[in-house]
Amino acid sequence: MILMACCTLSCNNPKCNKNSVVEIVDRTYLPQKDRQIGATLNGKRNGLWVTIDSSGKVETEETYLNGKAFGVTKTFQNGILIAKQIDNLYKSDTISSYEQYSESGVILIKGQFINQLKQGVWFYYFSNGKDLKLKVLYTKKGQKILYKTPYGHTEGTY
Repeated sequence: MILMACCTLSCNNPKCNKNSVVEIVDRTYLPQKDRQIGATLNGKRNGLWVTIDSSGKVETEETYLNGKAFGVTKTFQNGILIAKQIDNLYKSDTISSYEQYSESGVILIKGQFINQLKQGVWFYYFSNGKDLKLKVLYTKKGQKILYKTPYGHTEGTY
C-alpha cells in the first residue's frame, strides 16, 4: 500500500516524462533496523516517504518535491501522532504551520515557520491543551514574550 502510493505520487509529478527514472526505495538501516520507504524521480526524493521503526510503527511521514521536504510532515511516537507541519508557498516564501501534540492528542504547541525560521505568534499550552502557558512573538530581530503564566500557577488553577 505505502509502496504503491509512493510510486503513484512520483509518477504523477509534472516533471515525469518518458526519459524520467523512477526508483522505488525500501531501505533498512542498521543497527536499529529502521526502515525507509519512498520513491525517487531522477535521483531525487519525490512523493511520500515513510520511516518505520524496528517494531513496525510509523515514525515519520514526509512528502518531497524535487529532493526537498515540502508539503505535509508528520512525526509519530509509539505510533501516535505527536507533531504535524504543513508547508505552503506564498510568493517566494515557504510558510509552514506547525502543531505539536501530547500522546493523548492534546495540542501543546502551535505556531508557524517562514523559510524554516519561527515567525509570528507561537502558543505553548499546559498538558490539558486549554490553559495557556506561554505566548511568544518571533520576528527576524528576536523574540518577545507576550504572555507568561504567573509564577506558581499550573494548569487548571485560573
